[in-house]
Amino acid sequence: MYTRVRGTIVGGSLIGIVVLTCACSGSDSANPEAASSASLVSPTGTPVATTVPSAPPTPDELYLAELDRAGILAIPGLNQQKAVRVGYGICSLFDNGETYSSIGLGAVNDNPQINMDQANAIITSAVTTLCPEHTEQVPS
Repeated sequence: MYTRVRGTIVGGSLIGIVVLTCACSGSDSANPEAASSASLVSPTGTPVATTVPSAPPTPDELYLAELDRAGILAIPGLNQQKAVRVGYGICSLFDNGETYSSIGLGAVNDNPQINMDQANAIITSAVTTLCPEHTEQVPS
């Protein structure tokens, strides 16, 4: 067992202590962080609740979440990887001057497994999450 205690001093006052504990054995003892845990305690020894902020979701994750909520990811033959490619493809079509209507009609004509409502959900989700610069082209 390996324990390391570090104090944090600000302005001459001890404001917190970090206790690093390692249940190391054998080769792990040379690298205590390999199997360690850390906790923050106050100068009186009381544990302090800490939270580690999570990273915000990426545009791809937001797009997939919107498609999932709309039931789009349940369409046969559409997996997450393909859905993201489709989303960025929609952005490219807008970049090249295509209109919302032409993209939607093309999607339905080229993919008989989707209907116009699903095409609209895919296009709107792509624009709002992957290429918001085209938001003005989405009908309200």
